[in-house]
Amino acid sequence: MTDFPPLRGESDPTNASTTAEFAAKMQEARHWAGNPSLETIARISEGYIPKSTAHDILKGKRLPKLDQLHHLLVAFKIPRSEWEPWQSTWMRLSTSQSRNEEPPSGNLDETRPFELPPLHLEDAETPIPWPTPVDHVDIHRKIVLWGPPASGKTCFLAALNAAIAYAPRNWTLVGGDENSAYFLDEATIDLVGHCRFPPATMIGRPIRFHLTSPVHISYPWHGRRKVRKIPLRIQLSIFDPPGGSFDSRHSRQQQVIDLLAQADGIIYFFDAVREAQCEDAWDYFHSTLSGLERKIETEQGFMGGRLPHRLAVCVSKADTAEVFDRAIEYGLVARSPSGSSDLRVLNPDALFRKIASDTSASFVDFSIRRFFHASRVRYFATSSVGFPLQEQGSDRRRKVIWHDDGPEIVGGVYPVNVLEPILWMN
Repeated sequence: MTDFPPLRGESDPTNASTTAEFAAKMQEARHWAGNPSLETIARISEGYIPKSTAHDILKGKRLPKLDQLHHLLVAFKIPRSEWEPWQSTWMRLSTSQSRNEEPPSGNLDETRPFELPPLHLEDAETPIPWPTPVDHVDIHRKIVLWGPPASGKTCFLAALNAAIAYAPRNWTLVGGDENSAYFLDEATIDLVGHCRFPPATMIGRPIRFHLTSPVHISYPWHGRRKVRKIPLRIQLSIFDPPGGSFDSRHSRQQQVIDLLAQADGIIYFFDAVREAQCEDAWDYFHSTLSGLERKIETEQGFMGGRLPHRLAVCVSKADTAEVFDRAIEYGLVARSPSGSSDLRVLNPDALFRKIASDTSASFVDFSIRRFFHASRVRYFATSSVGFPLQEQGSDRRRKVIWHDDGPEIVGGVYPVNVLEPILWMN
């Protein structure tokens, strides 16, 4: 006897308890819509659901995103008045899937058995739990710097050596190849030695660094835990594409999207100075993010409905009036009476949202919260040169003074939150 699909009214998705069962219900709805082809589904969704994605969803290989489900319901001619059971079932399955999902390591080295805990600067002596005795640890990270032109990406890299010098932990930084070593040497001489900013990036070359430090690990040993001091080496490949390449009109935007898709982590630079003048943060964010979403969805799949990357959001140029003065105004600066070394911005996420709220960057803020996992996003108030030395009445001293012949960095270079975003990526 032939098994016929149930009538439309009997294709009730609410009793689906797995992704496969939910897909079977969608297949029944598809049947009653005349079995639209995968090409038709892609066309009706205006390309938002590629054929390969529709195939995987209908085979039960993945749960659709909520907006994908809506496109499918339209393609299957289900009236909006009947969407609620589909949406409530999707929500139940999505929540269950997120609870049971193991977070990915985000590491290119798949031989590492588990992910290191975050490396905090202040806990140099705290042992890292490890499953077995090892003589050394090697970590590979690919990081992409994302931001509009002149947002501080190259200065951030130039300040790394100085940041290493002031770090409590005993870190060393060397170039991973000849070109990277040359960049590190020249950038450090320019920024620290001559107190001048390096030129903006003109090519998107990778900069390779080896960041090393001794660490303590603890591992099981005859019923107790033994502590050993070993070298840790983080091999970094950092890509600093020209800021203009994040614009949809740039010929190299697709190359940048490909880099972002392959990255373990992203450092996004929000330039409040530029945003106050141009209000174009959204222009250099939206189309690149859309392209990244499409590529991840097609080639890798989302992690719990969101992008898998770690994202460090840096409010750059935190020493400027546009950032530092507003942080003081909002009560987000902790000061030390002895000078600038202990100055820090509290709650940089709140600072970012307050500054962004009146500009196009408010859409950047919304998109970050919508498309990245909250547990994989952290905010930093970053300055490649350091905070102002002191307040002089109502006229706060500036760290950078602009003259006709260029900027002058006052009082030496003391980077703030330059090394921290990179370590957090681990």
